[in-house]
Amino acid sequence: MINSINYFEEKSISVFEKLETEFMKDPTKMAELVRGVTDEVHKLGLEIIKECLEDTDKLIYDSVVRKKHW
Repeated sequence: MINSINYFEEKSISVFEKLETEFMKDPTKMAELVRGVTDEVHKLGLEIIKECLEDTDKLIYDSVVRKKHW
């Protein structure tokens, strides 16, 4: 999960700040704000899923029980 948190700190926060700044300059661009936030949250979710699957893969690979049967 730490990599996902790092991703959020390094990428997502700056994207959210940029989206907010652009929206404050031109409030008629609500759709761009919504789309941008949605896209970034989706990317964050994919990073979390990726990290969970990688961690699970490592647990299975390193499993002593699994290695006994191979």
